[in-house]
Amino acid sequence: MTTVDITSSKDVNAATCVYDASTLTLEGAAAYELEVDPEAGPFTKACASINYLVYTKKALGLDPLGDFKSGLLGSLDTEPGTPDANGGVATLEDTTVAGADAVLFTYTIENGSRAASVQILTVIVGNVIVLTQIQTQGDTVIDAETLAPVSTSLMEAAITHLGEVADEAA
Repeated sequence: MTTVDITSSKDVNAATCVYDASTLTLEGAAAYELEVDPEAGPFTKACASINYLVYTKKALGLDPLGDFKSGLLGSLDTEPGTPDANGGVATLEDTTVAGADAVLFTYTIENGSRAASVQILTVIVGNVIVLTQIQTQGDTVIDAETLAPVSTSLMEAAITHLGEVADEAA
């Protein structure tokens, strides 16, 4: 596991597989890039990360998960489920993880013999937005249904870790 400063654009790039928080106004942030065993799934390359974005309660707003979802929708070139100019397809769905409301975003693209997928799962815990991100590359498209259990397990670990940190700080 590698710690990455996600508030610095020079430290965040596609190779780091972390959420870019460099343009956000935060109280704090932390990200952990995880190594993924290539034998663990049907892909030739994968990376994952756990990202924590800390806000004041006021800055988080009344509906932070809804605001995050709106931001994702606003960043898309096409409606979810519709191919974009690159042939990629984004999906966005409401779900739950460990009893908490969550948003699951998946983007898949197949370009010739190469395919890639990105999945971001987002949960709000107190005044912290917790995101897990998985990126895969392989010979075939890895769909949302295949990645979702991995994203859920990663998020459960992220929430547990956040609780342990909070307990130590108390």
